[in-house]
Amino acid sequence: GGDVSNWYPITSNTSTVSYAVAYEGTVTSTTASVAINVTYSASPAATCEMVVDEYSSGAGSSTVWSVTSDTNQTGVSNTAVSMPSLTATEYGELYWSYAALQHVPTNPSNQAPYTYKITGANNEVVYDNATSSGTSYSPSFTQSSAATSSQVALMISAAGDPTTINAVQEVDNHATNEGTLAITPHALGDLVTLGIGCAS
Repeated sequence: GGDVSNWYPITSNTSTVSYAVAYEGTVTSTTASVAINVTYSASPAATCEMVVDEYSSGAGSSTVWSVTSDTNQTGVSNTAVSMPSLTATEYGELYWSYAALQHVPTNPSNQAPYTYKITGANNEVVYDNATSSGTSYSPSFTQSSAATSSQVALMISAAGDPTTINAVQEVDNHATNEGTLAITPHALGDLVTLGIGCAS
């Protein structure tokens, strides 16, 4: 769904109180307000959220996106939250991470080089769309009370010329057992990441 012909499950993390999963795909058509639908294997005992981020490359519709590395982790019980660490292997890769939290996050005052976004369900998306080869990335922020979290992270490269990666849009929706999110893709060949998080 969502004008993405194939969604690829990349990584997931399940703790005792939260769950996070990451998918990625490429835009193959641009229909207005098209739905992404997910089905849960069992009814979650928590509020669930779907978060879509769209990114474009200077190479446009000919861009070939590749996940060069991925990871997941259960964050330790603390007010300080450190996202999973990944190292860029190419210049200009996209670091993208998502955390399903139990408490309200606060973004740091000094955010560079990252972009932090608090979602409608008070979860967190953090990305850097201009990484440097050989550099490790592990952003951090705080939450209002100490608790564990479920976290996923991807490092994604764009093959083409030029390969500058730009953020286009973020859309999220949350409800009990949330399973539908409508988006309007920006352009053919764009990368779309999908984070799904459930937390009590």
